[in-house]
Amino acid sequence: MTVMRHMRPWGHIGLAFTQGLPWTLAVVLTHPSTGIAIAYLGAYAVLRVAMTWLVGDWGLRQTGLWKKMPLIVVWDATAFVIWLLTFGRNSIRWRNVDYRIEGGTLLPAVPSSARNSPQ
Repeated sequence: MTVMRHMRPWGHIGLAFTQGLPWTLAVVLTHPSTGIAIAYLGAYAVLRVAMTWLVGDWGLRQTGLWKKMPLIVVWDATAFVIWLLTFGRNSIRWRNVDYRIEGGTLLPAVPSSARNSPQ
């Protein structure tokens, strides 16, 4: 996700519009009406379960998918937190090597001890 933020920043920001749980919670918190809250939470749950079922059961032919449906909310919350955390990172670790991202390029991160040592 950090690489995506640097390589395709507009696409990364656009992911905000695909996050159903935060938008649903924002509406629930800003409109204290019980009816609106139930409607939004219900719509989120129905649409998310339908999408998961269509992709998992019908598209990928996975079995036992209904047992995992309660994890949808956990996954959506985790995905949103990961998305938020990418805005504070400019480096990644890939295959046990640290890289920093500058100008859309992965550059090996040089440890601070190696930068300050005399050559």
